[in-house]
Amino acid sequence: EVIAYNILTFACNNAYARSYRAKFSALTKDEIVKAFSNLEESYKFKGLADAGITRHTLDFIYGINLSRALIDASKKILSIGRVQGPTLAFIIDREIEIQTHIPKPYWLIDALLSKDGNKFTARYESIIYNEIDAKSIVDKCKDKDGVVRDIKDDIIYLKPPTPFNLLDLQREAYNYYRLSPSKTLAIAEKLYLNALISYPRTSSQRLPRMNYKQIIKRLSNIRSYYNISSKLLSKDRLKPNNGLKDDPAHPAIYPTGELPKRLDKLEYKVYDLIVRRFLATFMDPAVISKVKAFIDINNYTFIAEGSSILERSWLNIYDYYNEKALPPLRINDIVINLEINSNEEFTKPKPRFNSSSLLALMDKEKIGTKSTRAMIIDTLIKRGYITNRFEPTQLGFTIFEVIKEYMPDILSVELTREMEDKLEKIEEGLIKPSMVISDASERLIKVLNKFIDNKEAIGIKLQTILNNS
Repeated sequence: EVIAYNILTFACNNAYARSYRAKFSALTKDEIVKAFSNLEESYKFKGLADAGITRHTLDFIYGINLSRALIDASKKILSIGRVQGPTLAFIIDREIEIQTHIPKPYWLIDALLSKDGNKFTARYESIIYNEIDAKSIVDKCKDKDGVVRDIKDDIIYLKPPTPFNLLDLQREAYNYYRLSPSKTLAIAEKLYLNALISYPRTSSQRLPRMNYKQIIKRLSNIRSYYNISSKLLSKDRLKPNNGLKDDPAHPAIYPTGELPKRLDKLEYKVYDLIVRRFLATFMDPAVISKVKAFIDINNYTFIAEGSSILERSWLNIYDYYNEKALPPLRINDIVINLEINSNEEFTKPKPRFNSSSLLALMDKEKIGTKSTRAMIIDTLIKRGYITNRFEPTQLGFTIFEVIKEYMPDILSVELTREMEDKLEKIEEGLIKPSMVISDASERLIKVLNKFIDNKEAIGIKLQTILNNS
């Protein structure tokens, strides 16, 4: 919206107010013809333009001034901004948690059991924090057979996944193929420009009302989707499992039904992920049977858990569920105790972030936008603040320490979240952009004044690290 507003305002003699908007989310002939047949007056989208321009202004005044302050102090090319700061803080705080974690020992007791020749494992019901106690339980249960005292059966109906928004696509592409968020976005945009999918920069998990059967029928011409597509086309009604998140600009990502031509290996993987997710969301819930058996071994309770898929449904096309088999068990069954051991483990801190987990946290905390989060992560790596494995470098730590001591507001999630809330209100026409920009500028000036007063000390810190790196 901002691009169109700027072109119409500055290149077309303030034509925005008298222009019309063709709203479409896919570059197919049908979508474009429909959009131009239903043009909307641009004033309806003025809030989107105002919010976008305000966001660009805030990012500019914060980024250019804060980065200039760092460059001036260090005499090197450095950067920080209202989104870079909190994101770096997430990574540094997690690293501090990892480095300061003191592992504490605990013991898990596992029994290898057998029923009618079928082996399975049961775990003692409690975690043990004392080696002597763990050894005592093992000694008392050794060579003692078990008795099934209780069984709990549950049937779980696992709903199909919601349609992709950009965040979900980026996370899944990383989880399945280890693609970086920026690489996934670049591929998705290419697929969009080739009219294969809808516009990918969306927060929505909701598909628009459209002719789903027509798209699925076209997809059935691709051999790998034929069977699933045929089953869906036999349904009387197709209803997607829409998610809660919506986006006023664009719907969830969906395949257009256009047949792909000459996709490379990674492009096909992303396209295939989008198609399978789209098809899966129309399918019935998968049915899972979960069993929990409580087994008494010499008056100590062990628990064996199992699960099996009764109806695969959408798991046939979008599979991520792992079954765990248990032999058929009934109350009062005797199970043979083949072996029992205690295993010493140690508490662990949370792992370092990866692309998927960091994107999820940024989204949860309202840091950045769907379009900028991948770029922010890439910038932190490019600047040398973190490694490709999301481990902070010494420079990253130093930047964090300097900002935390002299400009703590820049690391604040609350500050950035507050700005995002105000941007939403601008979009809704509830507050004026000038008020938000004025307030942000006043806060920035206070931050910069403190930095300037301590510029020499900051410069020494930064230059020492930079010269030794």
